Amino acid sequence: MGYKQPKKHKSVTQKLSRIRTYQTQQVLLSGWTEDWKNDQESTVRKLRKAYEQGDFQRVEHMIRRLEAINEKKFQALNNVLRIVSDPDRQLTDLRQEEIKKSGSLSDHKPDITQNDHNEKSTSSIIKTQEEEQQAIILEITKSYNAGFSLKVISDLTGYSPDKVRKVLITANVYTSERYDDIKFMRKHGMPNIQIAEKLGVKLASVQAYAPYTRGMYNLEHPTESALALREYRKKNKAELTN
Repeated sequence: MGYKQPKKHKSVTQKLSRIRTYQTQQVLLSGWTEDWKNDQESTVRKLRKAYEQGDFQRVEHMIRRLEAINEKKFQALNNVLRIVSDPDRQLTDLRQEEIKKSGSLSDHKPDITQNDHNEKSTSSIIKTQEEEQQAIILEITKSYNAGFSLKVISDLTGYSPDKVRKVLITANVYTSERYDDIKFMRKHGMPNIQIAEKLGVKLASVQAYAPYTRGMYNLEHPTESALALREYRKKNKAELTN
Protein backbone atom coordinates (compact mmCIF):
# COMPACT_ATOMS: atom_id res chain seq x y z
CA MET A 1 0.00 0.00 0.00
CA GLY A 2 1.33 3.42 -0.93
CA TYR A 3 1.69 6.23 1.54
CA LYS A 4 -1.22 8.64 1.49
CA GLN A 5 -0.47 12.30 1.91
CA PRO A 6 -2.62 13.92 4.63
CA LYS A 7 -5.26 16.26 3.27
CA LYS A 8 -4.25 19.89 3.44
CA HIS A 9 -6.55 22.22 5.34
CA LYS A 10 -8.36 24.52 2.93
CA SER A 11 -8.78 28.16 3.88
CA VAL A 12 -12.20 29.80 3.95
CA THR A 13 -11.38 31.67 0.73
CA GLN A 14 -10.39 28.44 -1.03
CA LYS A 15 -13.67 26.83 0.01
CA LEU A 16 -15.65 29.95 -0.87
CA SER A 17 -14.21 30.07 -4.39
CA ARG A 18 -15.59 26.57 -5.06
CA ILE A 19 -19.09 27.23 -3.77
CA ARG A 20 -21.89 27.43 -6.32
CA THR A 21 -25.04 28.06 -4.22
CA TYR A 22 -26.17 30.79 -1.83
CA GLN A 23 -27.25 28.21 0.74
CA THR A 24 -23.86 26.49 0.92
CA GLN A 25 -22.19 29.91 1.13
CA GLN A 26 -24.35 30.70 4.16
CA VAL A 27 -23.41 27.40 5.83
CA LEU A 28 -19.70 27.99 5.23
CA LEU A 29 -19.56 31.65 6.33
CA SER A 30 -21.78 31.11 9.39
CA GLY A 31 -19.55 28.29 10.58
CA TRP A 32 -16.41 30.31 9.87
CA THR A 33 -17.58 33.37 11.84
CA GLU A 34 -18.74 31.22 14.76
CA ASP A 35 -15.34 29.49 14.88
CA TRP A 36 -13.70 32.94 14.91
CA LYS A 37 -15.96 34.08 17.75
CA ASN A 38 -15.33 30.92 19.80
CA ASP A 39 -11.56 31.10 19.29
CA GLN A 40 -11.43 34.75 20.35
CA GLU A 41 -13.70 34.25 23.37
CA SER A 42 -11.65 31.27 24.50
CA THR A 43 -8.44 33.31 24.28
CA VAL A 44 -9.98 36.21 26.21
CA ARG A 45 -11.11 33.84 28.98
CA LYS A 46 -7.59 32.39 29.26
CA LEU A 47 -6.16 35.92 29.27
CA ARG A 48 -8.48 36.97 32.09
CA LYS A 49 -7.67 33.82 34.08
CA ALA A 50 -3.92 34.41 33.70
CA TYR A 51 -4.34 38.01 34.86
CA GLU A 52 -6.35 36.94 37.93
CA GLN A 53 -3.64 34.42 38.81
CA GLY A 54 -0.88 37.01 38.38
CA ASP A 55 0.76 34.95 35.63
CA PHE A 56 1.93 37.90 33.54
CA GLN A 57 4.14 35.78 31.31
CA ARG A 58 1.03 33.89 30.21
CA VAL A 59 -0.86 37.19 29.93
CA GLU A 60 1.73 38.38 27.43
CA HIS A 61 1.48 35.08 25.57
CA MET A 62 -2.33 35.28 25.33
CA ILE A 63 -2.14 38.89 24.12
CA ARG A 64 0.16 37.79 21.29
CA ARG A 65 -2.24 34.94 20.59
CA LEU A 66 -5.14 37.38 20.37
CA GLU A 67 -3.18 39.64 18.02
CA ALA A 68 -2.36 36.66 15.80
CA ILE A 69 -6.01 35.61 15.63
CA ASN A 70 -7.11 39.11 14.64
CA GLU A 71 -4.39 39.50 12.02
CA LYS A 72 -5.19 36.13 10.42
CA LYS A 73 -8.96 36.53 10.51
CA PHE A 74 -9.09 40.11 9.26
CA GLN A 75 -6.82 39.20 6.37
CA ALA A 76 -9.19 36.33 5.55
CA LEU A 77 -12.17 38.67 5.95
CA ASN A 78 -10.74 41.01 3.31
CA ASN A 79 -10.44 38.05 0.92
CA VAL A 80 -13.98 36.92 1.73
CA LEU A 81 -15.37 40.40 1.04
CA ARG A 82 -13.47 40.54 -2.25
CA ILE A 83 -14.96 37.22 -3.37
CA VAL A 84 -18.58 37.85 -2.34
CA SER A 85 -18.45 41.38 -3.83
CA ASP A 86 -17.24 40.17 -7.23
CA PRO A 87 -19.92 41.33 -9.74
CA ASP A 88 -18.98 38.52 -12.13
CA ARG A 89 -19.51 35.83 -9.51
CA GLN A 90 -22.68 33.82 -10.06
CA LEU A 91 -24.41 31.63 -7.49
CA THR A 92 -27.49 29.45 -7.70
CA ASP A 93 -30.48 29.62 -5.36
CA LEU A 94 -31.37 26.03 -4.45
CA ARG A 95 -34.94 27.05 -3.67
CA GLN A 96 -35.45 28.39 -7.19
CA GLU A 97 -33.95 25.21 -8.62
CA GLU A 98 -36.43 23.13 -6.65
CA ILE A 99 -39.31 25.33 -7.86
CA LYS A 100 -38.21 24.92 -11.48
CA LYS A 101 -38.08 21.15 -11.08
CA SER A 102 -41.54 20.99 -9.54
CA GLY A 103 -43.26 23.50 -11.86
CA SER A 104 -44.22 26.52 -9.78
CA LEU A 105 -44.28 27.61 -6.17
CA SER A 106 -48.08 27.58 -6.01
CA ASP A 107 -48.25 24.05 -7.38
CA HIS A 108 -45.41 22.78 -5.24
CA LYS A 109 -46.90 21.64 -1.96
CA PRO A 110 -44.64 19.03 -0.40
CA ASP A 111 -46.47 15.98 0.87
CA ILE A 112 -44.12 14.43 3.41
CA THR A 113 -46.10 11.19 3.56
CA GLN A 114 -46.19 10.86 -0.26
CA ASN A 115 -42.46 11.56 -0.48
CA ASP A 116 -41.80 8.86 2.07
CA HIS A 117 -43.65 6.37 -0.15
CA ASN A 118 -42.09 7.45 -3.44
CA GLU A 119 -38.48 8.43 -2.66
CA LYS A 120 -35.72 6.29 -1.21
CA SER A 121 -33.94 9.40 0.11
CA THR A 122 -36.60 10.01 2.78
CA SER A 123 -37.19 7.92 5.86
CA SER A 124 -40.20 5.71 6.50
CA ILE A 125 -43.43 7.37 7.62
CA ILE A 126 -43.10 8.97 11.05
CA LYS A 127 -46.25 7.96 12.86
CA THR A 128 -45.89 9.22 16.40
CA GLN A 129 -44.82 12.45 18.02
CA GLU A 130 -42.03 10.65 19.86
CA GLU A 131 -40.63 9.28 16.60
CA GLU A 132 -40.80 12.75 15.05
CA GLN A 133 -38.84 14.18 17.98
CA GLN A 134 -36.22 11.44 17.73
CA ALA A 135 -35.90 12.04 13.97
CA ILE A 136 -35.11 15.74 14.33
CA ILE A 137 -32.75 15.06 17.26
CA LEU A 138 -30.86 12.59 15.06
CA GLU A 139 -30.63 15.06 12.17
CA ILE A 140 -29.46 17.88 14.46
CA THR A 141 -26.79 15.58 15.88
CA LYS A 142 -25.62 14.43 12.44
CA SER A 143 -25.46 18.02 11.20
CA TYR A 144 -23.43 19.12 14.24
CA ASN A 145 -21.03 16.19 13.83
CA ALA A 146 -20.71 17.12 10.13
CA GLY A 147 -19.36 20.51 11.18
CA PHE A 148 -22.47 22.69 11.00
CA SER A 149 -22.46 25.48 13.58
CA LEU A 150 -25.31 26.13 16.02
CA LYS A 151 -26.29 29.18 13.98
CA VAL A 152 -26.51 27.23 10.74
CA ILE A 153 -28.63 24.50 12.34
CA SER A 154 -30.78 27.21 13.91
CA ASP A 155 -31.27 28.92 10.53
CA LEU A 156 -32.25 25.67 8.83
CA THR A 157 -34.68 24.46 11.50
CA GLY A 158 -36.07 27.69 12.91
CA TYR A 159 -35.11 26.62 16.44
CA SER A 160 -33.14 29.05 18.59
CA PRO A 161 -29.38 28.39 19.01
CA ASP A 162 -30.01 27.80 22.73
CA LYS A 163 -32.59 25.10 21.95
CA VAL A 164 -30.25 23.47 19.43
CA ARG A 165 -27.48 23.45 22.03
CA LYS A 166 -29.75 21.87 24.66
CA VAL A 167 -30.69 19.13 22.20
CA LEU A 168 -27.00 18.44 21.54
CA ILE A 169 -26.17 18.52 25.26
CA THR A 170 -28.97 16.05 25.99
CA ALA A 171 -27.66 13.84 23.17
CA ASN A 172 -24.22 14.04 24.84
CA VAL A 173 -22.41 15.25 21.71
CA TYR A 174 -22.00 18.98 22.35
CA THR A 175 -18.61 20.30 23.38
CA SER A 176 -17.12 23.72 24.06
CA GLU A 177 -14.66 25.13 26.56
CA ARG A 178 -17.44 26.85 28.53
CA TYR A 179 -19.67 23.78 28.62
CA ASP A 180 -16.76 21.50 29.57
CA ASP A 181 -15.99 23.78 32.52
CA ILE A 182 -19.64 23.76 33.64
CA LYS A 183 -19.91 19.98 33.22
CA PHE A 184 -16.74 19.47 35.26
CA MET A 185 -18.02 21.62 38.13
CA ARG A 186 -21.44 19.92 38.07
CA LYS A 187 -19.74 16.51 38.19
CA HIS A 188 -18.05 17.61 41.41
CA GLY A 189 -21.33 18.61 43.01
CA MET A 190 -21.24 22.37 42.50
CA PRO A 191 -24.75 23.90 42.12
CA ASN A 192 -25.56 26.20 39.21
CA ILE A 193 -25.59 29.33 41.36
CA GLN A 194 -21.99 28.72 42.52
CA ILE A 195 -20.90 27.85 38.98
CA ALA A 196 -22.35 31.15 37.78
CA GLU A 197 -20.49 33.07 40.49
CA LYS A 198 -17.22 31.30 39.70
CA LEU A 199 -17.52 31.99 35.97
CA GLY A 200 -18.79 35.53 36.50
CA VAL A 201 -21.96 34.99 34.48
CA LYS A 202 -25.69 35.09 35.16
CA LEU A 203 -27.45 32.01 36.52
CA ALA A 204 -29.56 31.83 33.34
CA SER A 205 -26.37 31.50 31.28
CA VAL A 206 -25.36 28.40 33.23
CA GLN A 207 -28.87 26.94 33.09
CA ALA A 208 -28.80 27.30 29.30
CA TYR A 209 -26.10 24.60 29.31
CA ALA A 210 -28.32 22.08 31.09
CA PRO A 211 -29.79 19.05 29.29
CA TYR A 212 -33.52 18.49 29.00
CA THR A 213 -34.73 16.58 32.05
CA ARG A 214 -38.30 15.82 30.99
CA GLY A 215 -37.72 14.64 27.45
CA MET A 216 -37.57 16.59 24.23
CA TYR A 217 -40.48 18.94 23.79
CA ASN A 218 -41.48 22.16 22.02
CA LEU A 219 -39.59 21.17 18.86
CA GLU A 220 -42.00 22.55 16.28
CA HIS A 221 -42.50 21.07 12.77
CA PRO A 222 -39.94 18.30 13.49
CA THR A 223 -40.47 16.30 10.30
CA GLU A 224 -40.01 19.27 7.98
CA SER A 225 -36.94 20.43 9.93
CA ALA A 226 -35.39 16.95 9.79
CA LEU A 227 -35.86 16.78 6.03
CA ALA A 228 -34.44 20.29 5.58
CA LEU A 229 -31.30 19.44 7.57
CA ARG A 230 -30.83 16.17 5.73
CA GLU A 231 -31.21 17.77 2.30
CA TYR A 232 -28.86 20.70 3.05
CA ARG A 233 -26.28 18.38 4.58
CA LYS A 234 -26.25 16.17 1.48
CA LYS A 235 -26.02 19.11 -0.92
CA ASN A 236 -23.34 20.81 1.16
CA LYS A 237 -21.25 17.63 1.29
CA ALA A 238 -21.61 17.05 -2.45
CA GLU A 239 -20.67 20.62 -3.32
CA LEU A 240 -17.61 20.81 -1.08
CA THR A 241 -16.25 17.45 -2.27
CA ASN A 242 -16.65 18.12 -6.01
